[in-house]
Amino acid sequence: MRQPSDGAKGELALTAVRWLTGSLFIAHLYWKFFVYPPGFAGWWQNFASNGYPWFVPYYVFSAELAGAALLIPGVWSRWVSFYALPMMVGAAHFWAVREGFFFTAGGAELPIVWAVLLLITGALGDGAHVLLRSPKLWSPAKGQSASSVTGRPARAILRREEANMFSSEAFHVSSSCRRGDARPATPPLPCAAPL
Repeated sequence: MRQPSDGAKGELALTAVRWLTGSLFIAHLYWKFFVYPPGFAGWWQNFASNGYPWFVPYYVFSAELAGAALLIPGVWSRWVSFYALPMMVGAAHFWAVREGFFFTAGGAELPIVWAVLLLITGALGDGAHVLLRSPKLWSPAKGQSASSVTGRPARAILRREEANMFSSEAFHVSSSCRRGDARPATPPLPCAAPL
């Protein structure tokens, strides 16, 4: 049996994080509608009674709905995570101020972990098994590749920089630093401490 590569393992780990986060959103919505005694209307009214502006429950519900509906199938997961992240940071703040940190006292521990899961998905990407991949955070302008922006292939730039790093001039500077010469022949590079 063939073992998955490290890249494939990383993609599968991101998928597991995405599925876990989406499952948390589904469970939370279920709680709002079917378990919470005042129901969804009571949950909605809690925002006004706690002094939040009128738009906050709309944002929170839309972020939870997007997380529940889009994270598990993998539809623009990165952007859904970034959209829901401020909600989780706000929830962590809300519970930290009122109940403290620990989950056993109803504190901010779970919202903080949930926010970290969202941050992981947003920062590292969609993972494997997605329906619609998120657009990249940064890409060259339409019709341009990295090599057309710089005029040289990216690998050639990297190779040139690596060659400069190991050139005889760099060795000359570093050896002159070890000897204590005040003026090396080439522009100064930082001297490493001798081993």
